[in-house]
Amino acid sequence: MLKSLKSLRELTAQAGLILAALVLCASQAAAQISTSGDVTEQISSSDYATASTYAVGANASGSMTVAAGGGVTFAGTLNQDYFYVGSSSGAAGSSLNITGGQFLQTDGNIVIGQNGSGVMNIDNGGAVLMTFLILGHSAGGVINLNDGSLDVQNMSVSPTFAPSTSININGGRFSAERLSFDRGEFNISSKADSVEIARFSVGPDTTINFKLEGGDGAFSGPLMHVTTLSVYDWVGVPKLNVDLENYTATQNQSVEIFNFTNNGGEFDTDDLVFTVSGIDEDHYDVGTGIYWVGNTAMLDISIIPEPNISAFVMGAGVLALAFARRKRV
Repeated sequence: MLKSLKSLRELTAQAGLILAALVLCASQAAAQISTSGDVTEQISSSDYATASTYAVGANASGSMTVAAGGGVTFAGTLNQDYFYVGSSSGAAGSSLNITGGQFLQTDGNIVIGQNGSGVMNIDNGGAVLMTFLILGHSAGGVINLNDGSLDVQNMSVSPTFAPSTSININGGRFSAERLSFDRGEFNISSKADSVEIARFSVGPDTTINFKLEGGDGAFSGPLMHVTTLSVYDWVGVPKLNVDLENYTATQNQSVEIFNFTNNGGEFDTDDLVFTVSGIDEDHYDVGTGIYWVGNTAMLDISIIPEPNISAFVMGAGVLALAFARRKRV
């Protein structure tokens, strides 16, 4: 009898431990993937979005956050199954946040900014892999890559010329097999690990902004590399800018802005006109601006000596000249 009671107590204790573990796992899963607002269905940790049409923000604004340890997979049929971030006009401001977790699309269509504006934020080492992505269909779509990775096979940006659409590469690694950019802003920081695009088609309503942020030794290699670049000058060329607002170098530098391997369009590099903005003209000089070395766009940035140093150098030169003349006399 005593032995039976002891066994019962042991089983009860074990059951309590198992229940506690299940509660802990459930709470961790809830922390890994969380949703709010108008979302099609709840998704548990490392699960599939099973609905053929899934919306983060269906008729009203919604959000989904995938934290470290969580993973979401969307598997559908191309041009048949859709994952929307901002489906209707009433869902403006919807967001998909990959903050350390993973998001995998194996097929189907991802649309950020269908009829309501949508944003995808990637932070804290989050990893996103997508096969077909439309950014800014009829409403504005935004991607903020701050830390982590975004790999896309096919991506179309603002195919119907939606307003307020942008890709902001502030850090991390971005790669695209095929990127068609019809309208919007492509902002690339030198703080990004790499920006690699195999086939890049860009239209005249696109602005590409290269941000040089940091000081000495902060720039190694181009901010963006493109294998095949397609620009059709008979249609118009994109607006290109180098932003020096956060440039803090103390030495002269020659910086590779971007390069490409193959010309897939009908353009000459002289057709690609760059502007330089945010420059502190009291401290830096960029000469005539961007110049080309083969298929690489370069920018030389020189330090302007401080006025007191210049005056000292000039004064020393005048004194040396006067001394030399006096010596000759």
